[in-house]
Amino acid sequence: MGRRLREIDTQIHAVELLSLARDVMSLRELAKRVNLSPVVLSRYIRGEYLPSYKRAYFLVRKLSSFISLRRLVLSNIDYDRYGFVNMTKVLSNMMLLKLITRYIIELFTGKRITKVVTIATDGIPLGIHVATSLNVPLVYAKKSRELGVTSFYEEPYITGSTVKTLYLPRGMIRKSDYVLVVDDILRDANEHNALIKILCERIRTNLVGIFVIIAIGEDWQTRLNLPPGSEAYALLVLPEKQ
Repeated sequence: MGRRLREIDTQIHAVELLSLARDVMSLRELAKRVNLSPVVLSRYIRGEYLPSYKRAYFLVRKLSSFISLRRLVLSNIDYDRYGFVNMTKVLSNMMLLKLITRYIIELFTGKRITKVVTIATDGIPLGIHVATSLNVPLVYAKKSRELGVTSFYEEPYITGSTVKTLYLPRGMIRKSDYVLVVDDILRDANEHNALIKILCERIRTNLVGIFVIIAIGEDWQTRLNLPPGSEAYALLVLPEKQ
């Protein structure tokens, strides 16, 4: 990325952070935090114009010091009456997904990635953001056969007391690909292990790593059957429901 593109990216990032900060505090409070007038901030947030690169750089540093990505995600999740996590607000917040995508890109900086893979349907919003940012194709596995697709890799897995099957269309991923798996949440890891088995044992592609927004249980990484050299990250780790 050239210097001017990096500057524009910083300017856009500053506006994204301002928009997210505005969701959790008043414009007046935000103005005090960054020492700028509410009128100017409002114009940035509404997209009327971008801050200069120098100001954007200041805003990114200042906002990053008190905006916690983990706290933002935590404030956007709900629990149903059975204690299961509801990710609807996170997955419908495009600005938050953009910020999470930036975090993922930084984690895997320097790694070769030629495909992004996720599991439909809840993994698709994040998958689209990440694949678009990396400028690579997005491939998604499904829990049912898709009409019009004639050939799949199929892998059974157990969830609770039920046996389900994960389907990945053939021909979408090659052995020579370098794959990053992203998803919204990892619960018992059985579903993701089925995907890993398709990718690493059936296709024998290169699994760069896995990223999930939320993982359930402190031992979540040990439940994944990752091949050597693959990395697994979660933005937020929550305790298992009692």
